[in-house]
Amino acid sequence: MNPSDRATYIRPLVLSLLIATSLEILNFAIFGLLLGHTENLAATMLWSVGVGGIGMGAVLGVLLDFIVVGQLDSREARLATLFLSTLLLGLVAKVATIYMAAIDVPLGLSTNPVPYFITGMLCALLGGYLLGQLLFTEKGKHLVQKMGL
Repeated sequence: MNPSDRATYIRPLVLSLLIATSLEILNFAIFGLLLGHTENLAATMLWSVGVGGIGMGAVLGVLLDFIVVGQLDSREARLATLFLSTLLLGLVAKVATIYMAAIDVPLGLSTNPVPYFITGMLCALLGGYLLGQLLFTEKGKHLVQKMGL
């Protein structure tokens, strides 16, 4: 496999991890530090950033490699990326976390589940849009190459 082919499959994974982890750090800051309970921050950060950011980001990157890369054209690939991001980073991750609040993931979800869900969905939409632009447009690919990824 030549280096450009490898980069084509590695970039979705790396960028998905970066975007998802960044979004979950923001999520942790808002709902864990500002609105949550501060007695169990390690567990909250592990859940938010570890499971939500790293775990779901990795799943998103792998799904992009299997479903989108080399299979869909630019516009379809961007739409599929937006859909998968919203589904995984938004719907699945946020609903799972809301249900996990019952076993003490202290993100302030007992009092703020709707804002948490809406914020998560909007961030997932934004992250999916950004990811699709970086991976599946010529301008985005050029920017990613300039960044050294």
